[in-house]
Amino acid sequence: IEKNNLPGDLIESDNFDVSEESIEGSYTYIIEFSKQGKAIYLSHLNMINVFSKSLRRSSVIMKYSKGFNPKPKMEFAHPLSLGISSEVELMSVSLLTEISTEKLTAKLNLNLPDGIIINNCYLLENNTEKKKRKSLMSMYGGSAYIIRSLTIEKDIIFFDEFLNYNNPNEFPNLKVSKIDEGIKVQIVNTGKKDSNIFFHIDKQIERKTFNENFSLQRIELNGNTEDKSLLE
Repeated sequence: IEKNNLPGDLIESDNFDVSEESIEGSYTYIIEFSKQGKAIYLSHLNMINVFSKSLRRSSVIMKYSKGFNPKPKMEFAHPLSLGISSEVELMSVSLLTEISTEKLTAKLNLNLPDGIIINNCYLLENNTEKKKRKSLMSMYGGSAYIIRSLTIEKDIIFFDEFLNYNNPNEFPNLKVSKIDEGIKVQIVNTGKKDSNIFFHIDKQIERKTFNENFSLQRIELNGNTEDKSLLE
């Protein structure tokens, strides 16, 4: 790669270095973003393409997988289903050169489409020892959803049905509470054998609320409280 053939904003970077020494390790960033407006109709595959193209337009040097069809080293934690908005989503990306979290956030927000906004960015340690890192999804601790009704008077039965899940003995990983505009559902991934209930309820919420009478928004996406090293 010749430096003179690269975009201007990449040449200006003091961190530009594609020598063998610079690619021995990688810099992993955890990115926290929101997904609102028309962006809720972008599928998970669309989101992968959106971030891949936005990172390239931001002139950062991504790390790619090996093989005949290399892909950018990116990972998303518990992607949303189509049509659901979110205040907090998590993804990670590995770069070959270091960039400040402030600069990376600013560059991405300039190149991402409307409805996707980077709120926070964290830099993990430089993985020079090439140790296998835990996946982002393995550290997923749970979510909190707000279910709002557009016809609240007609949906009392619907909300009462969800309130029945508020049973710590039968569903220890669920907490359902009423709020003014609907109900709040907190789902905790316990990591135990009953975690299949988590996936069952999670999908059921998405299925029941994906219609014109309800809006579903994820307001929290938590890491594993027993292992916070990913975000430190």
